Amino acid sequence: WRFSHSINYDRLPHLIAHAIHEQLVSRYHTHRFVEVVRTIVFTSARADTHPKSARMRMFRSMEEANFEVHMHKTMGLQEKCIDISLAVEMMHYAAMPGAYDVAVLLSGDKDFMPAMARIRHAGKRVAVVSMRNCCSQDLVDPTSHVRDFDPIWIEDYIDYLATPNIIEGGSSNTHLALDYIKAFLSEHGG
Repeated sequence: WRFSHSINYDRLPHLIAHAIHEQLVSRYHTHRFVEVVRTIVFTSARADTHPKSARMRMFRSMEEANFEVHMHKTMGLQEKCIDISLAVEMMHYAAMPGAYDVAVLLSGDKDFMPAMARIRHAGKRVAVVSMRNCCSQDLVDPTSHVRDFDPIWIEDYIDYLATPNIIEGGSSNTHLALDYIKAFLSEHGG
């Protein structure tokens, strides 16, 4: 798949905005415009990660799509502190008037639940974007009271996010490539 298709990260904010808008209409009967104004990624990579590796190319693609990528370089097996950095950022902006109305967490990690609950207590709404097989059931459980929308399952939109690479003089088997992408994302906690 990595030769026949690419993930179009430009489409992810649009997809999320559309999915949240649809839920606002169906659940709250409001036709409010939803705009993703800032996309922040917190991640890490070992200092010896090759710059042309698939992982580093993915983060460059995100930066090219105007994502703000915070890369923490690690040595060996040290703690990365990525989760706490993201939680602090979400809480910081929740406390700033007008910074955002809806926090969107692209993760399935239940470690974010305390921050999500506090963000909701601050009067903000919270959405979760994840993959079904990588998402903690605690995040999905409506009685946990940490989100305001049904989860947005990324694998439901892989046909929209994955775009075929232009191959001179040949064609690609789109369905086979999409199956490879879904398997890759499942295996790598995407």
